Amino acid sequence: MDAPHDARAVQARLAGRPRPGVPDRRSGRGRPLHLGAPGPPRPRAHARARQVGHPGGQGHPVAAQPAARRCDTAGLSGRGGFIGARRQEATVDSRTIIRKVINQGGAPRIGYHLPPPWPNDIVHAGIAPAPGFDDRRTADGDSEAWYDEWGCLWRRLGGISKGEVFQGAIADWDQLDAYRPPDLGLESRYQDARRAFAAAPDKYRIGDIPGCAFNVSRYIRRLDNFLADCLLEPGRVRRLNAIVMDELLKAVRRMTEAGADAVMFPEDWGTQDRLLMSPATFRDLFLPEFHRLCGAAREAGLDVWMHSCGKMTEIIDDLIGAGVRVLQFDQPTLHGIDLLAARFAGRVAFECPVDIQRTLQSRDAGLIRQEARLLCEALGGRGAAAPRCARRVSAPAAHAQVAAYDRAAGTETRRAGGFIACRYTDEKAIGLEPEWQDIACEAFLEFGGWKG
Repeated sequence: MDAPHDARAVQARLAGRPRPGVPDRRSGRGRPLHLGAPGPPRPRAHARARQVGHPGGQGHPVAAQPAARRCDTAGLSGRGGFIGARRQEATVDSRTIIRKVINQGGAPRIGYHLPPPWPNDIVHAGIAPAPGFDDRRTADGDSEAWYDEWGCLWRRLGGISKGEVFQGAIADWDQLDAYRPPDLGLESRYQDARRAFAAAPDKYRIGDIPGCAFNVSRYIRRLDNFLADCLLEPGRVRRLNAIVMDELLKAVRRMTEAGADAVMFPEDWGTQDRLLMSPATFRDLFLPEFHRLCGAAREAGLDVWMHSCGKMTEIIDDLIGAGVRVLQFDQPTLHGIDLLAARFAGRVAFECPVDIQRTLQSRDAGLIRQEARLLCEALGGRGAAAPRCARRVSAPAAHAQVAAYDRAAGTETRRAGGFIACRYTDEKAIGLEPEWQDIACEAFLEFGGWKG
């Protein structure tokens, strides 16, 4: 058998030649090819809660959370990047491609944000811890507890999830006047980001910040309290949001100085079937803060990327209007890929893996390939260039999405699309074997215009 990252084996797969002794995965039959461990995980927006600077960031040792993780494969290409990357992108570098993807026109392919041995266009860097910060970590058997730099007490079991806030920094609103947030404007906290960005001039460079107002304020008060506050104490919610936003705007400024092309933050706004609060409450208390953050980023020449879990389709128009340029969804089928394409393609770009809750969990190679193709074509505008794929899909929802897309493609001119393919980094947390995302990565290359 080939070594997990054998260069000839990877080249053969991408050239359409099955590896000896392994059934062709494109048929959806046979044992899936396992290319080995995906390498050091990239920080996803929700997983970047583990990075220092996020309210839950001090839950992980600083040494285990480098400020940037660049997906290099020096053993394959000799200088980093995927096999054949220099051949395809001799004249168009990764940074230019991602900018073209975001601007919805002229990109020779979709964007890629994948770990080795797959191609990657993006480098992330986060905020380093404040000098002298101590998270006061304690452990009791399988349980851990620690404080983040915003003053919230976190707990978790098992060491897999990021944990949850057990006690907010402001347990009672009487503490608001005396509350002092961490200083996100300290220049020393961005030195690692500056070095990481300088080392990757050809990559699109994203500076990770803790959130917009909601993602930080909800931890400071604890989510259950904060949702009630939005109805019962809107004035105090606005005051807390203002305190948080002052620090986040410092982070935007410092990431600009460090050399970022964009800032990205997590804002989980949805449950499985709806928004966490009414659209009217969102627009009253939080939309102004999105305008404030996106406006500052725009003035600095930065794009804004946002991650959200859950079905928050109702506010996507608002986010686009505020200035969000890329939406990162790990569960795109919650919204409906066809709906995202019909309503938003050409107006905002999307970064997604194959759906982590439904499609990947099916462990159906044909279904996984089908959704990867649909993402590339419907959201990435690759329909005219991608070959039609045999219908081996077993899920009714996927059938409906493909049919809706095919009907639209046959009756109207598709708008430009912007899509970045990514891989969910915490396979252990979702109980998934790596080979199923290997299938998705291969399909993203096949249907996304990769010419390596």
